[in-house]
Amino acid sequence: MPRARTFGSKAKQKSEPQQRVWEAAQIARHANKENYPPVNPQKPRPAKPLPLCTNNPSQSRTLINYKTRCESQRKALKRNHDKKLASEAKVKENEATYARAVHKYELRIAQLQTENGILQKRIDELDSRLKDAFTDSQQYRQRIQNLRKCIKRFSAAVKSAADYSKRPNAKQRMKLTLKGAYTRQARDLARRLFISGCAPEKIGELIQYTAASFGVTISTRMSARTVRRCVLETLVSSDVQIGYEMATAEGFTISQDSTSNRSINYQAHHVALRVPDYSAGQKELNPASKHAVRLLRVASTVDHSCEESVKSWFTIMKEIQDTYNESPLAQHSRHSTFTLRDFALKLKGMNTDHASTEKAVADWFRDWKNSEVFQDLGESELLSKDLPELIHLLNQRKATLVSQLGGAEAWSKLDQVTQSTHEADLLKKLNEEIGRDVYESLPVEKRKALDLFIWAGCCMHKDQNSFKGGAEEMGRFWEENGIDAPILLANKFNAAKVREALDPSKRGQPLSDEEAAAIEASTRGGIKTTALAGTLFNNKDDKKGYHDTHLNHLTAKYGLKASHRFPDTSNVRFNTYAEGAGELLKYLDFYLEFLDLVKWRKSRPGWTNIELNLNNALHDTPTLTELAVMVLYAQAITHPYLRMVRGPGTEQTNVLDLGPLHLQVRNHCQAVIDDPDLLISDDAMFEIATLDGKPWEDLDAVVAVRKLQGSLTHLPQALVAFFKGALATWIRFSAEFAPGGLIDEAGATERELAWMPSTNDTNEGALGSYRVYMRNKPSSTLLNYNAHAVAQKNDTITFMDSIFTEDDYQYIRKVARRWDASGLERKRREAQAAFERRLAEMKRAKADEIQRRLLERQQRLSNVKFVKTEDVPNLKVPKLD
Repeated sequence: MPRARTFGSKAKQKSEPQQRVWEAAQIARHANKENYPPVNPQKPRPAKPLPLCTNNPSQSRTLINYKTRCESQRKALKRNHDKKLASEAKVKENEATYARAVHKYELRIAQLQTENGILQKRIDELDSRLKDAFTDSQQYRQRIQNLRKCIKRFSAAVKSAADYSKRPNAKQRMKLTLKGAYTRQARDLARRLFISGCAPEKIGELIQYTAASFGVTISTRMSARTVRRCVLETLVSSDVQIGYEMATAEGFTISQDSTSNRSINYQAHHVALRVPDYSAGQKELNPASKHAVRLLRVASTVDHSCEESVKSWFTIMKEIQDTYNESPLAQHSRHSTFTLRDFALKLKGMNTDHASTEKAVADWFRDWKNSEVFQDLGESELLSKDLPELIHLLNQRKATLVSQLGGAEAWSKLDQVTQSTHEADLLKKLNEEIGRDVYESLPVEKRKALDLFIWAGCCMHKDQNSFKGGAEEMGRFWEENGIDAPILLANKFNAAKVREALDPSKRGQPLSDEEAAAIEASTRGGIKTTALAGTLFNNKDDKKGYHDTHLNHLTAKYGLKASHRFPDTSNVRFNTYAEGAGELLKYLDFYLEFLDLVKWRKSRPGWTNIELNLNNALHDTPTLTELAVMVLYAQAITHPYLRMVRGPGTEQTNVLDLGPLHLQVRNHCQAVIDDPDLLISDDAMFEIATLDGKPWEDLDAVVAVRKLQGSLTHLPQALVAFFKGALATWIRFSAEFAPGGLIDEAGATERELAWMPSTNDTNEGALGSYRVYMRNKPSSTLLNYNAHAVAQKNDTITFMDSIFTEDDYQYIRKVARRWDASGLERKRREAQAAFERRLAEMKRAKADEIQRRLLERQQRLSNVKFVKTEDVPNLKVPKLD
């Protein structure tokens, strides 16, 4: 029963869920009273029997009334039933609402209890800290007093420094070191000074003098050893840079060239790819990024073979791979690794000169790339297989391998290393086999993208060889047409024999063997003439020739610049023979006068053999004809061609886009062959005479040819012969652009991925720079040169400033120290010496084997018994054997 509330107290307000439950209960109670009879009902009266259907109207009305009442009661019962169902649903809804509310409040209570516990814990901690603070109050007071004293001393020091700075000739002091190590700024300054040309021994002193000029005193002087190590850090940074750039690139190409220096072969290695503009703050590639050629290394090889070239490439790439992958930059970059497999898959081509060794290296890289493609496809396919299927396949292949090696017993006798080697070879063959199957199932376009590897030759070498082909054809022209050839220019060892053989008094007499050999060894023509002139007037040995003496007379007569030099044919520079021919024809009278002056200024007047040969050549009409042809070819073909492949504005020129240019060169050569008047007629104009329709490169040389043209009877025929030889060589040396070839069928995207510079100048320049560097610094090392070269060519310092963090700088210092202490230069020299010893031993063993076989043969022949002819019929088969 409900309790009665106390008098005067207010009824408690029900909560919303309780109110809803109470209302539902009231509705249900009233519904029960309405639908059910009371508990003590009165005795029911007997129901009146329903009247039968009669024709009595009053009975019919009574029946209708009964039916109406029944229908009303039925509807009332239905309404009451519906109300009951609605009430029950309402009750259930209220109960659910109440349950949710209870759960919500229970969660809130639990949360408050948790917060209460946290607050209690915090209160306990604060109480503890407060107790500690009160306990240590004396110590805090002491610290405050100490700080006040420090502030007082600091104020005094500041005042003292201010007073000192106001004194005349006051200087500041600065340290280059921090915790015993040179700061990043100091190391960077040393690198920049070294790259600018300062000697390592002078950089420390130079930094001190420079700082002193600004009133700053630096007590520590950086040593030459530290400077070299700072520069070596640039080479480490370059490896990180190239690894980063190749990891982010979609594709790249490589190039190489080699030369010898002091009897050792050296090879330059470059890679061409799109790179960000670090000076503009770019760190990732974007559509505006341009192509650049990066120097990897100049490395020595034990010989000039294809195998050693490939070995050099792999040594360098392995070093770049390890240096980049271990760097903090790789760990923080989304391109965290770069492997030799990545190098192979992204390699799209190679650019070299036309030497057979360089082409063999390109072919090797093409085959290696294809093998790596199969390996990559095979590994991906194997990894996609289920583990049971993969294990079953490997077990099958291993069972076959064990059977081939002689069975399980023979396999068990092999050591662990040999077994691992066989298993690795097995897995490699399996990868390649599966990779080939996957490759064959790929669409044609996908396979073409995977196969993309294009070789292109250097355009400078194309022109050089074409010029050589033209000169050789022109040399054959004289003999084939029965025309007097250019005068023979024999060296001093053969000169006497040649003069004796060509003596008019001996005409008709047969030549002796010595005379024939002397004539055969002697050369003639325009090429030889310009080579002799270069030897006399610009010899590669500064102590030989006439150098400045010749220039003094030349500038005095023609007012030329002091920097004017005769073309460097002595060093066989590109296009120097054609330029030398132009020089001789422009100043022909001067050179004849100068040779005469040279003859008479000596204490014993006379000419040397070279001077005599040059004088004779400059008086010889066929030789002058060849010089004129060389000038015209250079002005019509060589200079315009070089302007289009390596002139200003061609830095981003792709050699793969130069197919139309080489077709234009061939067509222009054919046009001159068909009509030589394009070059030698009096009204010849440069608009149609030159390849690009631009003015003559050397108008004075063309004018000199026109002046001599009347006396050069065979100039048109010689010109046609030269262009025929050049055309044949152009066709042979531009075969990579042939219709239907790789370059011709490559699309714009493929050409962009396989971008290559139009020339091999970067490799030629790196090797030439190394020769000059070692000539000026003979005690330096190849490692130091590479550090110096990459800093200049690869924009490495800008890359470091843009991307490196302090962790990267610490990393390159660590690696540079390891490289510096590893003795790489000593190991390189020892490897070269060991190879030469092995080569000598191999050749000695080969010679000994030949000698042994010869002795055995002689011994066998010495034991042979001679049989007389008359005894042969009496010999039996055993004796004959």
